[in-house]
Amino acid sequence: MSLNFIEKLKKKKDVVVLAPMADVTDCVFREMIAKYSNKSGPDIFWTEFVSADGLNSVGREHLKIDLKFNKKLERPIIAQIFSSKKENIINAIKLVYKLGFDGVDLNMGCPDKTIEKQLSGSALIKHPAIAREIIEASKKVVDDFNNKNKKRFFSFSVKTRIGYNKIEYETWFPNILDYEPDIFTVHLRTRKEMSLVEAHWDLSKEIVDFIKKYCKENNLKTPLIILNGDVKNVEEAREKIKISGCDGIMIGRGIFGTPWLFDDKEYNKRLEQNLDTKKGKDNITFRLKVLMEHTEKYEKVLGKHKSFNIMKKHYKAYVNGFDNAKDLRIELMLRKDAKEVKSICNKFIKEKLN
Repeated sequence: MSLNFIEKLKKKKDVVVLAPMADVTDCVFREMIAKYSNKSGPDIFWTEFVSADGLNSVGREHLKIDLKFNKKLERPIIAQIFSSKKENIINAIKLVYKLGFDGVDLNMGCPDKTIEKQLSGSALIKHPAIAREIIEASKKVVDDFNNKNKKRFFSFSVKTRIGYNKIEYETWFPNILDYEPDIFTVHLRTRKEMSLVEAHWDLSKEIVDFIKKYCKENNLKTPLIILNGDVKNVEEAREKIKISGCDGIMIGRGIFGTPWLFDDKEYNKRLEQNLDTKKGKDNITFRLKVLMEHTEKYEKVLGKHKSFNIMKKHYKAYVNGFDNAKDLRIELMLRKDAKEVKSICNKFIKEKLN
């Protein structure tokens, strides 16, 4: 990637990026997003999060499939990793750099209990000393890369939440900001809140102001500030940027079933088109054809590495909002491969849409 894409994005007023989501934003889905975005976004791709411990184990080669990406279509792209073991994080960063990524992101916000048992993800909010040690070591490795190779910029970032059991960003964030990450992504919920309550957009401006003020008062570089939580589309993202003063928005669940989400024109076209099986048959047919394409590509690229059931997470979003959608979804959830899925979809198109 050309030198410092971060500085370029800081000048942009409507940065919208793709969230890292386990068993969702794999290399196949990201490629679908790149294709159907028609070169209009996202501004940054994120991989699924990958265990740095796993990348330092005998299972390394199996896990590397989660670090597969299309170097032509997915740029800039950041690999997200997690661990509470400093040495494993350092080795994983070296691997990520070698694989050609544009940056590395440390996950310090995942609320999954299995991740927390490893003292990783959001558990690090309760262990700031360990977090600081990991961040300091990681930043040093990244700085060494950038100092040795002036022609290639490699970014460093952290994604976290606004607290663990309570909102405590004023005491938690400095543990990250002190090491001057290039990107700082904040999920506007505590770990305790999971995704069970609405994200705290009411506090977004206050939080962004705190980050900027803290960096200024401590003579620190202000990161690209990205906020995350409940944003469904690009139009809403732009509204959130205006009210919060942040640099960008990260979209997660909104991307389900809409790989064209980052293309405003295509997204609005699909949104406005009728989903009635008689009047909107072209739109429904388009969605089912994208579903079939997605499924075939998943089976071809990831079929030997991951369960076919992971692909089924997308079916509820693709097949929704039109007559007989529920029955079609039930049929699709019973299928075992792309051939069966394609057969069911084509049968639906022929019998229900013609």
